[in-house]
Amino acid sequence: FDPISVLQEWLRVVKPGGFVFMILPHAKRVPDEKRPANTIDELIARHDGTFKKEDVNWEGAHGGKSDGGHWTVWDLPLFIKLANHLNLDIFATEDPDQKVGNGFTVVIKKKTL
Repeated sequence: FDPISVLQEWLRVVKPGGFVFMILPHAKRVPDEKRPANTIDELIARHDGTFKKEDVNWEGAHGGKSDGGHWTVWDLPLFIKLANHLNLDIFATEDPDQKVGNGFTVVIKKKTL
């Protein structure tokens, strides 16, 4: 629900100069996902607590069910906005990913001290 906290935790445990490798589901390539990509404002509001889990609109997500969808509907531009907001160093991207092709890959390099 709060990807900002997740990214902060991953980067906390990675050594300076280390990498975080992610494959995220792409809004247009997830079967049955009808919602558009989330906004950076919503992700920030989730992190600061002004947007709650019960505020997520599940309409269009896997039949409107909250028990099988993704909390966040991603696309690469949204992730880049989030990375810029958090001052993260994007090392590489790949869209679509080479694993299954329904997502995109982002590699973040933790800044050295």
